[in-house]
Amino acid sequence: MVLGLMSNGKLKYIGNCGTGFNEKTLKELYDEFAPLIQKTKPFDSGEDVAKERNVTWLRPELVCDVYYSEWTRDEHLRHPVFKGLREDKSAEDTKIEDKEALAMENDKELKFGKKTVNLTNLNKIYWPNDNITKGDLLAYYEKMGDFILPYLKDKPISMNRFPNGIEGQSFFQKDVDPSKIPSYLKTTEVYSESTGKTIDYLLCNDLPSLLYIANLGSIEINPWLSTYKKPEKPEFVVLDLDPNGAQWEDVIAVAHTAKAVLDRGEVEAFIKTSGSTGLHIVINVGAKYDYEIARSFVQFIAELVQQEHPDTTSMVRGSKKEKGFNIFGLFTK
Repeated sequence: MVLGLMSNGKLKYIGNCGTGFNEKTLKELYDEFAPLIQKTKPFDSGEDVAKERNVTWLRPELVCDVYYSEWTRDEHLRHPVFKGLREDKSAEDTKIEDKEALAMENDKELKFGKKTVNLTNLNKIYWPNDNITKGDLLAYYEKMGDFILPYLKDKPISMNRFPNGIEGQSFFQKDVDPSKIPSYLKTTEVYSESTGKTIDYLLCNDLPSLLYIANLGSIEINPWLSTYKKPEKPEFVVLDLDPNGAQWEDVIAVAHTAKAVLDRGEVEAFIKTSGSTGLHIVINVGAKYDYEIARSFVQFIAELVQQEHPDTTSMVRGSKKEKGFNIFGLFTK
């Protein structure tokens, strides 16, 4: 959706909005848009509009609400999210808001149908070196939600919470009290053999749940590798390359060796960064095998790789943690 507002009697382009829609919303918007379609661009000819070749222009008559994180220097909205049309305002009523007043806004309430998420302390600095706020973190999770949520679906969540930002002390939280969280949040009970207690894990199957978790200061959101429905069968296995002070070049060399080993076995794998210096090699096993087989497979791959780098790598078994968080891997010295 192309956004604009009135400035000095002219329509000013303020960015495109591509999130906040569902199938029902899109159908309703199409019905509203169809009578307003026109061939001419409603902005000045000099206004550069993102993806302009694909735009179907409308007469600028509809007014909408959007949530966004901030204004950019060129007065475009950063991370806009569509919330709905406003029938109580006309196009002439739109104007650039008082940015200084907006900067003071520290809390927001977002509604997703009957679900309400309260976002707090949005101006709190979470990354001091880059002046990135908690609000920026939440805006990122909201923008990327459609890509993240499929990999969290039905998986018990462990939160790594940073209440005072990335440089402050953090702590892991698995257990939640279902009586003290919003009713729309889903949980699952898991018996922990190590503690002899039942843990109520959060599940994160929709955007309100994702934003609730992120609002707790959860910079990291760690899902199990298996779902609560099939807890003994991981969907993925992970070969963990933990540098532990090693040179980055050595980590890259080990990753290339792992790729060669997996290619010989015709095993498709994907690589991602882990923390600030590590790498994870992720293999989709489709919940076909139990954890014992999965661990044995990853350990076998790690042993083959370690044979190629005996001087720079070692095999270490992690401590016993909840299923889904410790797969035997390769740890570099």
